Amino acid sequence: MPSEQRLHPATLLFAFAKHLKQFALPSLLLVLGMSRSTGGPDGMFGGMPAGWEFWLLVLFVPATAASILRYVSLRLRYEERELVIRSGLIFRRERHIPFSRIQNVDGVQNLFHRLFGVVDVRLETGGGEEEEARLSVLPVAALTELRSRVFARAPSPALILLDLNLPGLKGIDLLPQLRSMSAYQTTPVIVVTGSDHTIEEPRCLQLGANAYVEKAADFDTFFASIQTIVREWLGAECS
Repeated sequence: MPSEQRLHPATLLFAFAKHLKQFALPSLLLVLGMSRSTGGPDGMFGGMPAGWEFWLLVLFVPATAASILRYVSLRLRYEERELVIRSGLIFRRERHIPFSRIQNVDGVQNLFHRLFGVVDVRLETGGGEEEEARLSVLPVAALTELRSRVFARAPSPALILLDLNLPGLKGIDLLPQLRSMSAYQTTPVIVVTGSDHTIEEPRCLQLGANAYVEKAADFDTFFASIQTIVREWLGAECS
């Protein structure tokens, strides 16, 4: 049976921080108001019942407990043709997501994700507009492995045009991940960006990019530059 993987331990830290943010307002009001509630007829928030801050804070405990249970119970494993996500302690649930249905594996990082070396992974399939699953959070290496397994059976592209300013996981971080995948190790990667080439170009070339092209100000000039790139690298004309 294939080995199972679990979420990164930092999952608990990010979940706790999320709950703290959600309950920050009632906590502050409770401290400032001390024993007096801001709800009720004489309170600042007259539309809220008296003592609403305390009861909202009570929900912090089960919310945190649910996050801990999710971390403890959630496992993922790779079968030959699908990703299996298992969750639940008492009532077990298994989700089988065929690799062939996965259209995109998106990795989202903020500053704190980068500090811990983790990423929020979102899987999108062709079955709908909403994400199929979210794995929060995984090590960056696990995202690379997931992408490699999902797209291993897909035809390798002849050329990759990589924008540095991608939403979520930046292109400069995606570039070394592409080069670590066997399917893309020899594929030409052309970085296309509006950033100052004197700063980013040496780093991109060091990470494995084959060329670096700055975006033109207008669409016609930009499209012409893309045509030139395709002709130079593939000997073909784009239409």
